[in-house]
Amino acid sequence: MRRVLLVSSDRELSEGLVSSGLSGGSLRVVSSCSRLGDLPGAVSTDLDAVLVDEDVVRSREQASKVLEACRGLPVYLLVGSGGDPVEVWRRARAAGFAGVAPRSGDAFLVAQALDGVRPAAGAAPQVPGGAVPAAGVAARAVPEAVPAGGPGAAFPPRGEAAVRPAPPEVGAERRVTPVAAGPLDRALGWRGGGAEEPAGERVLVAKQEVVCVFSPKGGVGKTALATNLAAALRPAGVRLRVCLVDFDVERSGVARALGLPQSVSLVDWAELPSESADVVREYTVEYRPGLRVLPAPLRFEDALRVGVELAERVIDLARRAFDVVVLDTGGSLKEDVAVVCLERATRVIVPCTLEAPSMSMVVDAQRVLAQLGVLDRALLVVNQAPRNPQVSLEDVRRYLREDFVRWPRVIPYDAQARSVMARCELPVLVAPSCPFAREVRALASELVPVLEARPRGLLGRLFRR
Repeated sequence: MRRVLLVSSDRELSEGLVSSGLSGGSLRVVSSCSRLGDLPGAVSTDLDAVLVDEDVVRSREQASKVLEACRGLPVYLLVGSGGDPVEVWRRARAAGFAGVAPRSGDAFLVAQALDGVRPAAGAAPQVPGGAVPAAGVAARAVPEAVPAGGPGAAFPPRGEAAVRPAPPEVGAERRVTPVAAGPLDRALGWRGGGAEEPAGERVLVAKQEVVCVFSPKGGVGKTALATNLAAALRPAGVRLRVCLVDFDVERSGVARALGLPQSVSLVDWAELPSESADVVREYTVEYRPGLRVLPAPLRFEDALRVGVELAERVIDLARRAFDVVVLDTGGSLKEDVAVVCLERATRVIVPCTLEAPSMSMVVDAQRVLAQLGVLDRALLVVNQAPRNPQVSLEDVRRYLREDFVRWPRVIPYDAQARSVMARCELPVLVAPSCPFAREVRALASELVPVLEARPRGLLGRLFRR
């Protein structure tokens, strides 16, 4: 049992760690404080470690004060998703922290990360979110390097505007795209930092998939499902290239949900300098290694330029450059763009809630999906299902076709997931043990099965992208 001191101003995070630690596990929060000034008085000799929220440590000087006040105790930094996890670990180590752990209210998840953040020489670290490299997958060694900005520079200054570099000309050396990092940074003032593709096996998908997430009704979690599904399609140690495209031009919900900068958008793909896969990938925003996002335009005049021709071009180019493409569409089948997304998709996800208005619109959409010839590719996903719903699944089956609801996926109501997404975080990354994250990961593995390794020899060379 690890006895820890928690330093965080997030009351919800503190209460989650305390309550989950009391219910069993190997981590117990014995004391906590919300300000750095109270830290010296809270440190005691019976502690095993100190957990410090990333939102408390905002500068090199504050990191030094925390380490000095902890009197030699191992100090771990609680960090959110986003950014290169290896680079975050390196910077935390260079600043003097013992390691990093996920910024989660799940004590078991945090304790599991603490057990894995003391790598031996040449070993890969535990990454934020509790993910560990898959067995048999080669992991990149992480040297004790000093981060950019000099010794002790744990993180870039908060609030600085991060400008994404212009895509390179054809034949030019590829540039590194900034990566979003930290919940408040993404929500209030996006901060970037270079990242490289982490080590791991390049794999082949059994079949390249274009997954379209469509709902005729708003407020059912369509964008939340699309963003988390895109992140879950690339588990630890599997180096798939995933692209999330936001075709919901009326809301631009993906960029807002992830706190991404508006550096590129759909309209930039109308006139690319080249259609090569490398250039196509440069005209996206990297949310985390392996997951790139093509946001919808924010300006009204740019949104009017998104039509059928551009939608077809975007989907075709994305399929050439990525292994899996996830499309977040608008909610109206009257829009030609939504019809293009549905017709080009290999799988269609229809999220809904167990409420009469939502199910009524799904019944109407079922007829249109059948007319488009995509109903056989559609899967009904009941999102945030309460214990006592207004409409039961038995009632739903009376109005929907059997091939549509044969294996419906039901995601139960999850307050922790909703709280995480309210901070511009993804539950599949920062709270992987919550019910929402578990169901989304199961859905992802069902939609896009992957082979264990890239085939070597003739077939591997023929199908290499």
